[in-house]
Amino acid sequence: MTKDRAKILRKLNKMSEENMSKESNEVYTDMILYLRLSDLTLFQQETVRSDLIQMILDGEQHGKNIHEILGGDYKNMVDEIINSFPPRSTKDKLLDFLSIGTLSFSIVLLIFVLSQFLNSLLFNNKVELWTFDFLSSYLVILPLSLLAAFFAVKNISKITQVKTDQPNSKMKEPNKFWIYFFIFIGITLMAKRYLDSILFQISLMTMIAVVIMLFIAHFLIEAGIES
Repeated sequence: MTKDRAKILRKLNKMSEENMSKESNEVYTDMILYLRLSDLTLFQQETVRSDLIQMILDGEQHGKNIHEILGGDYKNMVDEIINSFPPRSTKDKLLDFLSIGTLSFSIVLLIFVLSQFLNSLLFNNKVELWTFDFLSSYLVILPLSLLAAFFAVKNISKITQVKTDQPNSKMKEPNKFWIYFFIFIGITLMAKRYLDSILFQISLMTMIAVVIMLFIAHFLIEAGIES
């Protein structure tokens, strides 16, 4: 499977890059960071990574520094490498969207279910313990939560991988993240305060079944992407 080959190549790359000089590693780290945030598949990224490592190590063996090996415009160089790969097919993009979408939706619904269940449990409300109330505030909170979860699933895994591969990376989280976070919290609190009417009720077990089916759909789609 492609994912297995990517993992093997990733391990080989991590061993090979240890032979770089400190100066080269600093530039290389920034290039890999930029590469990780691209739309290339993991296997394509590791293939590019392997080529960069080999190019740098070969140049260093001939007494060249990183600027002589790669030139000055590293961002443009990585852009050219990324653009050299064929664009992802519509099918791959759709599967990727469905994979992230089903996972995001399942996470959001699970949070809603647990929130109501724990609230009923803490306040000893046995009547509503096994009932899920779909509140009018969810019409606002659900779309926002889906967008937040979608963004998190799509980007955090990439950022985490960069930090795992390159622990000395100087990557900084954008300040915009915190602005969006506080806006999201503010809108959520306002919606819960002023939109508290119950639109309809549904069995809690039905909601749990929906969450489970969404998780299963996500893993089936992921299996299709990786095959």
